[in-house]
Amino acid sequence: MNKLFFSFILAAWVSFASAQDVKVVYHITTGIETAAGALNNIQNHLDADPKVKIVVVTNGPGVDFLLQDAKDSHGREFSSSVSTLAGRGVEFRVG
Repeated sequence: MNKLFFSFILAAWVSFASAQDVKVVYHITTGIETAAGALNNIQNHLDADPKVKIVVVTNGPGVDFLLQDAKDSHGREFSSSVSTLAGRGVEFRVG
């Protein structure tokens, strides 16, 4: 059942992404430290391909870095990174 459900969700997302002309989707479902690494990867991705269209989809604990005053393990707030990426065209969606 889980494989069938996952396949359905993946097919629906691919269909949605195609309709929206999304080129890359980063999916964050785990906590703050994973988000920190993902944001670094997204920054590197944009540096390598500045015209790429990126959408970040979050759910569960993956939403935590988008909350007000969220900080990584070094005490750095995420708001600056998220704002910078959004300014470069990255979309953040909570699912």
